[in-house]
Amino acid sequence: MLYTRLIVLSTLIASTLSCTVGCTTRPSFETVYTQVTPSTVQPNSPIPQATGEIILTVTGKVNATQEKTASSGAASDGQQRLNIAAAKIAMDRANIEALGTIEYAVEDPFEKQENTFSGVLFRDLLDLWQVSENAQQLTITALNDYQVTIPITLLREYPVLMAMQQNGQTMTRDYRGPAMLVAPINAYPSVRALANREYWIWQIKTIHVE
Repeated sequence: MLYTRLIVLSTLIASTLSCTVGCTTRPSFETVYTQVTPSTVQPNSPIPQATGEIILTVTGKVNATQEKTASSGAASDGQQRLNIAAAKIAMDRANIEALGTIEYAVEDPFEKQENTFSGVLFRDLLDLWQVSENAQQLTITALNDYQVTIPITLLREYPVLMAMQQNGQTMTRDYRGPAMLVAPINAYPSVRALANREYWIWQIKTIHVE
């Protein structure tokens, strides 16, 4: 079933990209969102070691390195090395938001109202992680182990958001936090399929690049 959904989604993307005659002009990537905070990340620099609560771990086909300095009050050196080995990249909220935050509003398909979400672009996360050129997709896992698989092509073509705030409030784990995938379905009707439960995911805890 998952393979079938991926085929449908890939076909949707291909048909959208090939549309040249008689199609509505798509908005440019940057006009869809509003920049909230600027990026403070230097290209190709090591990702700082998380000093706060780790809310996301990333594994798989990534080439970025991460600083390995232990924070105050951290576990022993042996435990620290074990934790680093177990998670290719471990990110806290500060690591993520350093990419620069953006926001846009969408007609929330679950709450049946327009909500404004803010967070970081998945496209920028892919660049930060230095995802391998032969990587095809992300498998995203939630706190309850629910999973979705998203083609990387889609995340680079559209301003898909890893949201951490909804209507100015930080998402908490008891609802949608610490992070949620949000698709710009108002601006791009062609990706409205992402509004289906099979593709939207919240309470994100891990991402595997493959």
